[in-house]
Amino acid sequence: MLKIKVTEPDGRSIEYTNESLIDALAMGHSADCVVEVTDITAEVALADCIASRKAEYPSAEDFLNAFFDGGDAALDALRAQRLAIKTKYPKP
Repeated sequence: MLKIKVTEPDGRSIEYTNESLIDALAMGHSADCVVEVTDITAEVALADCIASRKAEYPSAEDFLNAFFDGGDAALDALRAQRLAIKTKYPKP
């Protein structure tokens, strides 16, 4: 995944996110614009990993109930659940 920043001579800029390079001229930019390209593949993969983990993690309410009412066994079960989720969605 690429982040492409196109800056016009007057200082205006716009950013695109794309799988491949864009043709700035075909996008309506002037011939003397400055194009900066950054590979954000790793950042996107990490964000996807974090989002997937958060969607499956136990809620804060589940944690608080286990902490205050469930004892060590309940906390150990939550830790095991979190570890299984981390294994399912390893960081890139």
